[in-house]
Amino acid sequence: MACAGAPGSKERAAGRRAALYMLAVLMLMGGADGLPFEQDLEDAVDGILQRLGYNFSSKRSKQVFLTDTLGQGGGDFVLKGVSSMPGMPVDVAGRFGMGNLIPGTGLLTKKDSYTRDLGELAGPAGDIAKRAFTGAGKLLAGDLAGAALDITPAAVRNIAKGADMMTTGAYRDARGYNVNDTSNAEAVMKMIGFQPNSTADIQEAKGQALNMVGQNRMRSMEIAEHWAQGLAAGDMAMVGEARAWRDDWNAKNPGTPITVSMPDVIRRVRAMRQDAMNRTQNTAPAVLKQTVRRELAETRTH
Repeated sequence: MACAGAPGSKERAAGRRAALYMLAVLMLMGGADGLPFEQDLEDAVDGILQRLGYNFSSKRSKQVFLTDTLGQGGGDFVLKGVSSMPGMPVDVAGRFGMGNLIPGTGLLTKKDSYTRDLGELAGPAGDIAKRAFTGAGKLLAGDLAGAALDITPAAVRNIAKGADMMTTGAYRDARGYNVNDTSNAEAVMKMIGFQPNSTADIQEAKGQALNMVGQNRMRSMEIAEHWAQGLAAGDMAMVGEARAWRDDWNAKNPGTPITVSMPDVIRRVRAMRQDAMNRTQNTAPAVLKQTVRRELAETRTH
């Protein structure tokens, strides 16, 4: 019996070694952020803590902890692997990482828009449909080149982006705004499908900053709205609750405090007490107020 079981034990040991080798390669190429399900777990943790009132990002917290512990270079290497090495021109981690294996986990977090997360749930078909609609809009606007590019495969879009980088000397976002200056070597690497490391670093830092600001802004608006509802209804318990929300947030997030603007709250109260037509008229741009007033007046006469 022992002899019969020996081959199985060897196979299991070989399987464990193979799994460990695979994780080691993933760690080297994609860093800790590229390990299987890493980003999915981050989304779950972030969603729980954000709903408990913390302006929290697992990725940002990991970066701070590892930088404090290992220094900037050591922390970057743990998180991004070889992509963080000096002189590395491309973001290898973005290509080899397997952190996001479960689609739509971003829906667990609090954010301004869930468009990208819903697109993940839809899969490739959703991406194709989105680009088809975007391309149709550009076509109707007369942008034939942009419309054609939107419906082409990713390989063609990468070549076009690399050519644009080579021409302008910069990586530009979808709106045409410069992200950062790039070299011809980085443009060539983009043509074959690799994101420049310099661009990836900037976009990641920008995403972290926007997430932090967005969490603060969303909670600030919720508190101001609740405060205004309490004043409009003459319910001081609601006002007290809004104050408690603000104080709780500031106690949990001393680095990103919320200050409620009373003039903003008063404006909200006034808007709540107006009817829908007056509110619409007052929020219209100055150059359109007369037109809006005329159209609303016509509606009132029907």
